[in-house]
Amino acid sequence: MRIRLLSDSCAKGWAGWGHGELWLTEDALVRVGKRAPASAIMRALTTGPEEMDVRWDSWAHYLATHDDVQVLAFDQIVGARLTAGLATSGLAVRLRHGPRIRLLWKRRPGTLQTIRAVLPA
Repeated sequence: MRIRLLSDSCAKGWAGWGHGELWLTEDALVRVGKRAPASAIMRALTTGPEEMDVRWDSWAHYLATHDDVQVLAFDQIVGARLTAGLATSGLAVRLRHGPRIRLLWKRRPGTLQTIRAVLPA
């Protein structure tokens, strides 16, 4: 499975400032809260290259060790709006059978373009 770390500081909107990580997988954007310690495998991976191949069971284990995980599957997104501010960027998403979700992260070159390229039209 191919994954890419887009941000190591991602919050769930202005109301939820608990920080987490924003990952891009082959079929979703995944926001993972930083409450629980990361597995040794993912800790090693996140200090290495930003884009990597991982085994599915390693990724599933990493997600299972966290209480605060949001998966935004591309096939469930019916509307999305990206914004770029001076210090943060944001994404507001409307899911097919769920709530509206807002994510904010520290601005980083290329992140908005990467997300824009994978979001459904």
